Amino acid sequence: MPQESFSIWHWHWHPDLYSGVLLLLGIYLLAVGPLKYRFISDGNIGPSKMQVTCFATGCLIMLFALAGPIHELAEGYFFSAHMLQHILITLIVPPLLLLGTPG
Repeated sequence: MPQESFSIWHWHWHPDLYSGVLLLLGIYLLAVGPLKYRFISDGNIGPSKMQVTCFATGCLIMLFALAGPIHELAEGYFFSAHMLQHILITLIVPPLLLLGTPG
C-alpha cells in the first residue's frame, strides 16, 4: 500500500481530541459568559476580552499541535516536529490557559 504524501491541509480526525478541546472551551465560555455571576464575588469583575482570547488561543494551539499538520510531520517524518509538539503543549499552551483564567 503506497504511503500518502504530506499535505499541510491534512488534519487527523480524533473524535476524543476534538470533543475534549470543545468541551473544555465550551465549559470555559459558559463559566465566563452566561454563568459568570454564579462564580464572581461582589468585588471582582468578569474576565476581559484579552483573557477570553488567550484561553481560546491556547485551546486552538493545543488542537493544532495534536491534530494538525505538525502531528502528521511528527508521526511519519521528523523527530523535530514531535519535539515542537512537546514545546507547544508544555511551554505555550499552559501560560495561555492560565492567562485566560479569571481571578
